Amino acid sequence: MKWYKNISKEIKQHFKSFKIKDIIGGKFLSKRFFINQIPLIILIATLFFMEIHNGYYCDTQLTEIKSYNDSIRNARNEKTTIDAELQKMSIQSNIEKMIIERNIPLEKPTKPSVYIDSTRVATN
Repeated sequence: MKWYKNISKEIKQHFKSFKIKDIIGGKFLSKRFFINQIPLIILIATLFFMEIHNGYYCDTQLTEIKSYNDSIRNARNEKTTIDAELQKMSIQSNIEKMIIERNIPLEKPTKPSVYIDSTRVATN
């Protein structure tokens, strides 16, 4: 606890001699106490600027992620639309219309299809 009292006494001595005139004129920056603290002040300023840079970097990353999500959402919507169009085109009545429109020589079968069982062999 002695070390704390010694430090607080030093700080009190340094701040007792401060006047508003010294602060406004910048004379307090030449005091021994502040000169000893310059590395700490530089470290704090560096950390401060790094934090600001990190915030800007995170913001740019978030906007990029949002744009990717939007493009994924648009691709999903386009896929759904294409699937619906394909399903509509594959309906039998639509296929028949397309065959007629394109003049493809196909006819509807009049007889039902016949299933041939290849496992049974006819014997005479």
